[in-house]
Amino acid sequence: MTQTDPPILLSVHQLCKRYGKRQAVHPLTFDIKKGYVYGLLGPNGSGKSTTLGMVLQVVNPTSGNFSWFQGQCTPNEALKKIGAIIERPNFYPYLSAYKNLEIVCLIKGVPLSAIDHKLELVGLLGRKHDSFEQYSLGMKQRLAIASALLNDPEVLILDEPTNGLDPEGIHQIRGIIKKVAALGTTIVLASHLLDEVEKVCDRVLVLQEGHMIFEGAVADLLHEQPVVYLESPQDKALASWIENHPGITHVTPQGLGYLVQLAQEVATDQINKELSENGIFLSVLQKQKTSLEDRFLAMTHKTNTHD
Repeated sequence: MTQTDPPILLSVHQLCKRYGKRQAVHPLTFDIKKGYVYGLLGPNGSGKSTTLGMVLQVVNPTSGNFSWFQGQCTPNEALKKIGAIIERPNFYPYLSAYKNLEIVCLIKGVPLSAIDHKLELVGLLGRKHDSFEQYSLGMKQRLAIASALLNDPEVLILDEPTNGLDPEGIHQIRGIIKKVAALGTTIVLASHLLDEVEKVCDRVLVLQEGHMIFEGAVADLLHEQPVVYLESPQDKALASWIENHPGITHVTPQGLGYLVQLAQEVATDQINKELSENGIFLSVLQKQKTSLEDRFLAMTHKTNTHD
């Protein structure tokens, strides 16, 4: 680590989990560094929640290890520096938001003066005397975030925080995540929503069936790969050419033709020339833009073909 590198808050090495014959998480190795918003991205069943459970010590790993804060504190001390929401908010329904947070403060040894500040941060200060049962699902989720922030954690872990929310609720939660990150808190956000990761995260770890298939900056995941749409009257010949071309990384049938992702930029006239030399004449040749969803589908497709 150079002098300019941010400190590592969580170091994971070959961590995996097996349930009987089923391998839920294959060996994972990664670091979480201070000051970033990390997205743990993958479809349902990809191992996100199990991974978070292991590093929060609520799921026992089958093998591998991890350390918080470079091993400079005990596991219990480390947990005091972490705020986490890994399940549905669970508060006393007949108590007000404020009273519920009072109880959390007593458990965590946090002064009651922290409550109003956190409620204001999540936009609930004006509703602090309303009972929890009167809250909408989005408000309940925001109260849970306020609760997790009461002790000013160095790391905030959120497992699918917008799950089940309407568009307004999703927008509010994303706004809170950005505000909390701007205050210097490191955030780890598990989500199956590509759009969510793109909007709020700096770095991303992509899981597919317990395997990590990408780790890096969101900008790298979004880095535009050349994509072209090809259509020809000689459809079978075109399909065969695409299937056997070494420079094509992914193909999706679309309309009367194919959306083709290339390993590197190739001039359209070069594609046209190569096809015509093989007796294939295009009726449509059009450059396209790739989306985060296209990249994700391409990555998971390649992973599945190797299983």
